[in-house]
Amino acid sequence: MKKSVKKIFIVITMITLMLCCGVTTQAKAKKLKVNAVYTNAKKVRGTTRLKKAKVVAKVGKKTYKTRSNRKGKYTINIKKKRKKGTKIKVTVYRKKKVYAKKNVKVKAVPWYMKKPFKGHKAAIGGTGESLGKVPNQYDKEFTFYVKKGYQAIFTYGKYHHSEGGINTGKSGNGQAFDSLTSKGKDGVAVGNRKIKIKVYRHEDNKLVDSYSITPRKIKQPGKTDEINYTQFLKDYEKVKKTGKEIDRSIGDYSYHIDILGRYGVCYTIGHPGYYYDVSANGVHVKITALHGATLYITVGAKASFNFSEPSPDKYDVMIKPGKTYKWEGADFKEGELIDNNLCRKVYAYKNGKLVYMAANIDYLIQGFSDNDKWIIVN
Repeated sequence: MKKSVKKIFIVITMITLMLCCGVTTQAKAKKLKVNAVYTNAKKVRGTTRLKKAKVVAKVGKKTYKTRSNRKGKYTINIKKKRKKGTKIKVTVYRKKKVYAKKNVKVKAVPWYMKKPFKGHKAAIGGTGESLGKVPNQYDKEFTFYVKKGYQAIFTYGKYHHSEGGINTGKSGNGQAFDSLTSKGKDGVAVGNRKIKIKVYRHEDNKLVDSYSITPRKIKQPGKTDEINYTQFLKDYEKVKKTGKEIDRSIGDYSYHIDILGRYGVCYTIGHPGYYYDVSANGVHVKITALHGATLYITVGAKASFNFSEPSPDKYDVMIKPGKTYKWEGADFKEGELIDNNLCRKVYAYKNGKLVYMAANIDYLIQGFSDNDKWIIVN
């Protein structure tokens, strides 16, 4: 009796193993793949081993149908986007019988599939307040962040190309690009070229997303445009109160107000370097008025910008078009040039209009003069 039971047990075990192997083989043959479905998708894609087979996706009470192609690929149009967590049941049929089925849930859109100027982890744009926005045609640099372990490549125009490195940022984000290049030359404006971006996973160099961005068309203030002084005063007080910079620069036009350490609020508004030229070597500071502008300058001591703004009615120095003015270190008393810097504010007027203004520091050592022949200045 015991021998009979033992034989029956062995037979049952063998049959079970055979059935298990059969199921495993059959399951492999019926493999059905459904690609991840995100909240921004209107299609369900995947592959099946059956060619030209009926594929059905059921979302709630709605049913959508299609057929796999000769390679087993299928695309089902579900017509509208679905919320995160929505269940989708995909079934493949061989004639009228179920061949394979799989259930998936709608996932939230991952960071790298979001448009960079809409995503919370990817940001693209120029510097200052334009960071995180679509670049404009004057932008010569912008920032693009990708997650750690990914890299990005972008092109704009026919001959423009740049590649972002692998990221190692502690926060999980890293800067992929910071400047636009053209044939090895930095500082090239975007212009009207469409920017194409591709994000790759570094581990297997797999392309995870690609998209294109059309630059914004905005107007850059001209060199002779008058500065909105009322707005400047409001922005100046805001920076002074909050300590946060304001940067509305557009291309070659600068609109930047910030706190410069112990010196106070500094600013540059207009086209830098167009209306005057500065030369500072520690012994002297020279400023020359250019392009028909008249310069009105106020100068402060003790390394601070806490002195009055210049104007045609109130100034320390006036420089007429084409003329040069020079300060020497010997012009200042001991203790007036802290940190070996001269603090100055310059307002440039042309045809009665304020067209440029800046508060800057220049390298100047107290007590030195050009007449001191023994001084060697690099």
